[in-house]
Amino acid sequence: MALFHQEFVNPAYSRVNSPALDRAFDSRLGGDYEDFVRFEPDELRQLLEQARAFVAKADELARAAD
Repeated sequence: MALFHQEFVNPAYSRVNSPALDRAFDSRLGGDYEDFVRFEPDELRQLLEQARAFVAKADELARAAD
């Protein structure tokens, strides 16, 4: 995750959204490797909203770089 933040995400944007990215990554790891992981619907909705915002911002930055 640190390399991802350093190499692929605008540093200012990464600092603001780093906790959301890290939480989503940790949740994915937990779902993959822990037994009987349960996610609350509100938590999943929040993660989905944050993921959509991240993708929209990444798309915006990619288009600006062209």
